[in-house]
Amino acid sequence: MNIRPEPNGGVDMRLFYQTKTQNAQSILRDGFRDTVLETTGDGRTLIQGVRLFDDALGWPLGVAIDGNTTLSIEIPEDAISEHELAWASDDGIPMEIREFAVPASLVNSYGPPELEDVDLNPRGLLDGIDLSGIGDDPDSGGFVGPMGDMPPFGNK
Repeated sequence: MNIRPEPNGGVDMRLFYQTKTQNAQSILRDGFRDTVLETTGDGRTLIQGVRLFDDALGWPLGVAIDGNTTLSIEIPEDAISEHELAWASDDGIPMEIREFAVPASLVNSYGPPELEDVDLNPRGLLDGIDLSGIGDDPDSGGFVGPMGDMPPFGNK
């Protein structure tokens, strides 16, 4: 967990938000906006806010398709504790990564976020895995990239 003591005795948490590159530019310019995070079967909003994690790698894989831009912001823990989501994995074991759904107005009141440089392979989990063929087949929803027989991104 990324925390540091505050002069008034509180604790600042460094929280992370991952998004597409163009969305990050908008957030840096205009601030965060509330998003519906969960609804009922008939479409009523259950959870709304800005989805933040206390770990830069807490964000679900595949959410940020365009650039994996990670932003961070420091907020006192006592200011967001009531917005923590208590999730457990499918086997009922509590998750080690803390997740929050914080109103955008509260997040934005702590200043603009910062761009983060996040190591997406911190424990070497992807070392030795050949990823060269992933995303090269446009018929399977991928793109023709530099590893296929066409120029990068289909440019001729």
